[in-house]
Amino acid sequence: MPKITHSNSETAYYDKDEIFVSNKRIVLGSKTYILDNITSVDLRYIYPNLSAGSMLVLLGIVFFSLGIFLATIHILGFIFILGGVLVAIIGAIIRNQIVYLVCLGSSSGEIDAMSSDDKQALSEIVDAINQAIIEKR
Repeated sequence: MPKITHSNSETAYYDKDEIFVSNKRIVLGSKTYILDNITSVDLRYIYPNLSAGSMLVLLGIVFFSLGIFLATIHILGFIFILGGVLVAIIGAIIRNQIVYLVCLGSSSGEIDAMSSDDKQALSEIVDAINQAIIEKR
């Protein structure tokens, strides 16, 4: 993890976009956390609610089936088939999105400080916070 020195007393471990991690503070967007208060950091994930995606997939199958049934009415059948496929694809995408969280621990509990679907970016942030905590001790 490369260190970037901002001043004599502050060493940065991560500085990209609106995220800044140093041996003094952690800035995640509009929120700032004092490193002395942070005891742990963890990368967690949340699986999406499968019911909404499943319902869309089921609705897409119904539309697709109705489109095949109405195929004798060319344009209406085509619209239902196309609509069914699109709704099913959207439902499948919704079902498969995992959200990753940066969880900060302190003596007063844990907080989900940041979320994203980009696991790699959050892993780099967690590694930088871990490095800052280790070198602070």
